[in-house]
Amino acid sequence: MKLFFEGGKLVKTKIPIYLLLIFIILNLVACTKSSSIEGNINASKVKYSFDEKVFKSDIIAEVKIIKKINEIDEPIPKTFFNTKIIDIYSSNSDEIKLNEIEIMQEGNSKWTVNYESVFDVNDYAILFLKKATGYENVYWIISKYNIDVIDGKEYAVFINETDNELSSIEDTEKKKAIYDNLKIKNSEIENVQVFSKDLIINKIKEKIGGISK
Repeated sequence: MKLFFEGGKLVKTKIPIYLLLIFIILNLVACTKSSSIEGNINASKVKYSFDEKVFKSDIIAEVKIIKKINEIDEPIPKTFFNTKIIDIYSSNSDEIKLNEIEIMQEGNSKWTVNYESVFDVNDYAILFLKKATGYENVYWIISKYNIDVIDGKEYAVFINETDNELSSIEDTEKKKAIYDNLKIKNSEIENVQVFSKDLIINKIKEKIGGISK
């Protein structure tokens, strides 16, 4: 004689314990699937040259993702994050007072946009940001370089896009290792460019010095 929950009450049943375990496992799997990615949205995206990204950005900064604030599904899936500013390379904004900034990223926990996963808490990235219309003190991402660490060295990773202007400083030696690691997390990633983070920062500073905003 076994015990089983039915309608919130504990009742007696002759069901073998191994069948109960199978039932529980199947329900846990179903719950996990229901909260995972449901699909992808293929969206047209404006591709900017490196010069254009620098010129159009209100803020260029390295940030750490510290908190997921909210996510929405309509009119396009978005996730809102609070970020800690690690370093600012360019800013037209007077609103950054506490070294934090709120950003929004296309995609959420259920939907990817162009097969790119949203940030996780504690991720680092170099972001090119523009103030979002219709929101107070929120910035949307023009472009980004995710920060990855290999053998104690930081690399800037450009995902699913190619910037030909930067091909000469690309680190092809580390590209395969980072690409293979990203493919494990997201099989839909088609290509990456990998750079020393310091070289990307130097390139940003070089462009800022040569572009009058």
